[in-house]
Amino acid sequence: MTDVNRNRGSYVFRVRKGVKCFDYSRELDVIATGSADHRVRLWDPYVPSRPMAVLVGHDTMVIDVAVHSNLKVLFSFSHDRVMHVWDIFEHTLLQTVKVTFPFSQRPPDYGSGVVSLPLPHTLILMCNENLAGFGIEGVSQPLEEHGGTTSHHAPLCAAVYSPQLNQVISACEQSSVHIWDLNTGALVLRCNGCHGHEEVTSLTLDASGRHFITGSRGGDVKVWSCTTGQCVKHFQTPGATEVTGVVHLKEKGRLLCVGWNRRITAYVDKPEVFEPRPDNSWQGRAHHQDDILCMAYCPPLYITTGSFDGEIVVWNLNKERAMARFHSLAKLAPVILRQHKLRTQRPSSHTSTSSHSRPASRKLSSYRIRSASAHVRYTPVDKLLFLKTRVTENCEGVATLVSSEGGVARFWDIHGSEQDLGNFPLTGFEDENVLALTTDPLNQYLIAGDTVGFISVFDISHYGNSPAQKGVVPDPLWRWKAHDREVVSMDHVIQEAEKVIISASADCNVCVWTMEGVCVGKFGQECLWNLQHILQSGGTPSRSTAVSQECHHTDETPNNGRADIDQHISPAKGDIPMATLPPAGTNERSDSGTTHGDVITTTTTRSMLGTLYQEQLNRRMSDRHERRVNLAGLDLGPIEQFGAICSAYQALKIQNIEEMVLPKRT
Repeated sequence: MTDVNRNRGSYVFRVRKGVKCFDYSRELDVIATGSADHRVRLWDPYVPSRPMAVLVGHDTMVIDVAVHSNLKVLFSFSHDRVMHVWDIFEHTLLQTVKVTFPFSQRPPDYGSGVVSLPLPHTLILMCNENLAGFGIEGVSQPLEEHGGTTSHHAPLCAAVYSPQLNQVISACEQSSVHIWDLNTGALVLRCNGCHGHEEVTSLTLDASGRHFITGSRGGDVKVWSCTTGQCVKHFQTPGATEVTGVVHLKEKGRLLCVGWNRRITAYVDKPEVFEPRPDNSWQGRAHHQDDILCMAYCPPLYITTGSFDGEIVVWNLNKERAMARFHSLAKLAPVILRQHKLRTQRPSSHTSTSSHSRPASRKLSSYRIRSASAHVRYTPVDKLLFLKTRVTENCEGVATLVSSEGGVARFWDIHGSEQDLGNFPLTGFEDENVLALTTDPLNQYLIAGDTVGFISVFDISHYGNSPAQKGVVPDPLWRWKAHDREVVSMDHVIQEAEKVIISASADCNVCVWTMEGVCVGKFGQECLWNLQHILQSGGTPSRSTAVSQECHHTDETPNNGRADIDQHISPAKGDIPMATLPPAGTNERSDSGTTHGDVITTTTTRSMLGTLYQEQLNRRMSDRHERRVNLAGLDLGPIEQFGAICSAYQALKIQNIEEMVLPKRT
């Protein structure tokens, strides 16, 4: 596997008897190969040394494979006309189909591309002049086909809140960044192709809050203006490896980047520097032994990094040296989760989502499979979070750092020993991880988003302050189903003295919630909201007539690495009613990772013509009703005074003119 731009090295996958066919899934970040030894292999694209799994079941040579990213299954077809359906993450055989073609006297000629998936619910096999079509059951229809919209057209990687602008900035894997108005949910600015064809893997704000910084899978780091959408600066990390974290140090005039190069790369970020280059004066020489997955910053002294091998390093920015090192949870997580399972009830609506993958960097599937291996004794660090109000000069013995490892929160004292001060599970489901963590400004609540799509709120105001609480497992204050797929990013906002949560998910949506789990709205929906009015009414969204907004989408095609900017004028911030989403805890659509019974069935294709026509009709009726409401209060009486000829201004209120009678001359 080679980068066409020659920015990265090549990955070579060696199979003893060669590779007959292969398929790559960008969404699942997995490569499937079939070979003459009758075996199907699954590979991590960035670990070519050995396959993640070997699937055995065919009796003859495997001639083609196809990955269905929606169902998380793999179709493999062998020379004896037998098709197998595999679960990619459980590595189990789901179904076997014997295919019969009308060959007559001719030998089968398969050629190339035997198995194809032209539509998510259709599978086609080709041989000679024959086509065999199969319907696929259990495929969830896209939200747009059900009359709804999504915030992005691709899975999200992050979403951050700018308090200076009161706006939410979200980025997706298609290298697109959207800026939203938090008060109304309106789209303010869209930047397409921020990093060309490379995925956006990191998103953060600078110290001023008026510029956002993006990092890509190819190693580029760019600084953008939140008001104009223009690229202000461009950095390139050494080795062109994926960027997983960026921190802006305004006081020091530096920009720190971490990623798959396993090091902290520093750049000089000053106005007089037009071509920033890596600053080699960073003294922290001893870095991580594996890829860095996350990074956290506690101004003005500390940063911490977590790696794929479960190591956490806390750095002092003044000395530029590591001041503490902690190690992963190892085998402790399953024990804690089993104990916690006895205290919590598993929701009946939940189905196993172990197939959900991390949308950026190391996919969740990759290290879940690796952690199950007998050779691996660690748990990767998914997220790091500083409890900034507890970081003081005399904070020894107090938990000041929280890490998420294998779905378990661990509390650390950055000035104390290498043992944690406490740990408890963040999710109620086994084999699930937590990729998103945030807290309120006073560090009273810990908010976690797991790979099932649930958001949980914990009270940690007194947790981690004493060793006696190490065995205490706090129960969540609130927990609700927020998304259909994994929650990848969250941020906490204070609005009108009320706490608001912003969540981004791999289901392409960015949503706004109250702390109790009431959905304020979803960015990108047709109906805007009035956040101030909702919070003043006690967090209950109004169900009155909604104001619709037409979002004019542009093609998200990169333009020579320069972002295409699409500005939208936000409506006036008045009392805008809101149409609500379904209540928290409910699902708008079926889980895309579940299948019932056999996958291959006979189905019919649904036409989109009726849905599109109905949407256009509803839009016209809504516009007509709005015009009638606006014109219903006009008094047409003054117009009649002027006969048939009149102007629009004559419909305004006109004072009655009395006839003036001049006195007669005597």
